[in-house]
Amino acid sequence: MKQVYTILTACFLAAASFLTAKAQSDFKTGFIIMASGDTLAGLVDYRASLLSSKVCKFKSSETASAVTYSPNQIKGYGFPGDRYYTSKHLKQDSAAVFMEELLRSKINLYNLDGAFYVEKEGLGLEQLVIDFKEYYNEEGVLFKSRTNQHIGTLNKYMQDCIQMIEKIERVKMTQSSLIRLIKDYNECWPGQPVVVFKEAKPWLAAEVGVALGVSHTSLSFSATDEAYLHLENSDFSTSTYPVAGLMLNLRSPRVSKYTSLQLETHYFKTSYNDQNSYDWFGTNYANEMELNISAVKVNMAVRHEFSSKALQPYANVGMALNFYQDREIKHTQYVKRTAESTPEVRIKDDSEFITNRQTGIIAGAGFVYNFLKSKVSAELRYEYGLDIHNHQRVNSLNTYLSSNTGTVSFTTGYYF
Repeated sequence: MKQVYTILTACFLAAASFLTAKAQSDFKTGFIIMASGDTLAGLVDYRASLLSSKVCKFKSSETASAVTYSPNQIKGYGFPGDRYYTSKHLKQDSAAVFMEELLRSKINLYNLDGAFYVEKEGLGLEQLVIDFKEYYNEEGVLFKSRTNQHIGTLNKYMQDCIQMIEKIERVKMTQSSLIRLIKDYNECWPGQPVVVFKEAKPWLAAEVGVALGVSHTSLSFSATDEAYLHLENSDFSTSTYPVAGLMLNLRSPRVSKYTSLQLETHYFKTSYNDQNSYDWFGTNYANEMELNISAVKVNMAVRHEFSSKALQPYANVGMALNFYQDREIKHTQYVKRTAESTPEVRIKDDSEFITNRQTGIIAGAGFVYNFLKSKVSAELRYEYGLDIHNHQRVNSLNTYLSSNTGTVSFTTGYYF
């Protein structure tokens, strides 16, 4: 098993180096607006990261060297039919930053690192804020309060359109909700030009696929109570088994091209075996154990893809839930009081010892290959599963028992 984890670590390090290299640049057809107002067409770095607000890398052609511009050097940059960034000062004395312009109209809407800003002639630029505070009263009780400062800001910016009062009260701090609100506000002025960037991109896109792979799992227990010394001394065999299931990838192209939510459901069936013996106050205990389980696994992970033309590497992290169907542990114990005595046979089978739901943490790296109108994927993943035993079967006041699983998986997928 140690060799397996060594190989896994090496694979993850290699994948991390590859993904880092891929993340360094991703030039797509775009343009920059110079300080003079002239527009230059070429290739612009499309990195979906915090650096988008700090620098712009531009190439006049595929073979040209990249030139880096700061928000103080150009008015903005963008991509036809896609994102557009404009240079702005958050405050008069602050450094300029590139803000993503979401909507341009009588009121402009911007996004900067997940925060939303509105701008209007005569009122300037202001952030939409929801403020959370914690405080203790005289009795020492903790209270939490929420101040919807964004409601007051929007009322100030839209006070010249009385119809907006109720809509402002219901607005949510999301791109779609704010864009819809400002578009409604502009209806107070028929003919007012409204530009919604990325409008051709859908808010939600889904990809459905099937998965097939193989997993390798180790199982371990740690105990200090006499009742579970057979588990403390166990060394269960590792298990390699096939897995199969369905996948659903959800993303919002309007918000992020590369970040998505990966949902999966898999089915697997496996078993573990162990034989051990130990002495306890002069008595020898020999154990034979067999654990047979089957489960439906539900994974939920955040995935981030790194751009490439045909082969898209990605990394993801999330959580796993294993819903065990079969979970019987068969345990036969042979007790010898003396070396010459006949062993006493004890059948200690327990069909409820394994929990019916196990939580785990997953992390993986892989790639998606665009094949005709479909996609195929391959991923190497590690899952650390928390306690696999049923806590209701253990008296936590008198007994200490912990358990975990470690699973290395290689999975292939096909998206329709």
